[in-house]
Amino acid sequence: MVHSRKKYMLDESGGRRDSKLGRPRPIYQFQKVRLKYSRKSLFQNTFRITALCGRDRIVVSTLRCGRNNPASVSAYSSEEKDAMRYLDEVLFLHLPSIVNTTGSRLHKMPDFSVSHNGIPTEDGIKGLVIAFFNGSVTGLHKAYRESCEFPLRSRPYDNIRLVCKIILPRIEINYAGSLVATFEYRDFQGGVVLKDVEAKIEVTPYPDDRYSTVTSLQLLNLGNSSVSFNYLNNAANDLYVPFHEMNHPFYNYCEIFFKRLFYGPYWKILDKVVTYKSFPK
Repeated sequence: MVHSRKKYMLDESGGRRDSKLGRPRPIYQFQKVRLKYSRKSLFQNTFRITALCGRDRIVVSTLRCGRNNPASVSAYSSEEKDAMRYLDEVLFLHLPSIVNTTGSRLHKMPDFSVSHNGIPTEDGIKGLVIAFFNGSVTGLHKAYRESCEFPLRSRPYDNIRLVCKIILPRIEINYAGSLVATFEYRDFQGGVVLKDVEAKIEVTPYPDDRYSTVTSLQLLNLGNSSVSFNYLNNAANDLYVPFHEMNHPFYNYCEIFFKRLFYGPYWKILDKVVTYKSFPK
């Protein structure tokens, strides 16, 4: 059925008014806004449906945060929002500068060696000793908040506990290596890459002031890992290094040393980072 244009007229706000009912008819507008929050590398999709009815405006917003969370109506309290912004800021602004100015105790990995007695190489050499040295780790300066557990208090008068899952996007562990056999040697490099390392952090403000401490830190998942080796230029010899035999023990050593660093110096760094900004109250 086709309506006659005479049945409708515009009111002062620009909306159409039904001439029979004498009230403005709503005009619905749909808008999609895509934002990138650089501090924590999150994408926010906001869908707004606005009903214009005279001078009244109704806005219904749906927000999706993070990479894996489905769209849902944001129901965080102002206190919870302030707590999340606090953690985002200390991770984005203060963690990189503190990590980059920290000495070798945070970036250096221990030396180790592996003996392969009785395992011949293609050259027929037995009693191999493979040494790994000059180990280093990079990527600890980047971390962002993935999700948080709420409420902040189990009971109304309990202390605040901000428990969140954080992601370290890319950790690289690199070593120089050398195969030593009789009077010959062969130099090479070995590395482990960990992508999207997951950890859970608990931040608790001190009761007597506005500063905080990291009361718990748990490594949840080392993420997607890969191991690689490559020879360095050694024109003097062409000794074969059994990389296929070294893949598993090399990764195990790197995992052990990384966990020691994570629960030791890195925890101390995070505990220092959260004091650079007062916890919101």
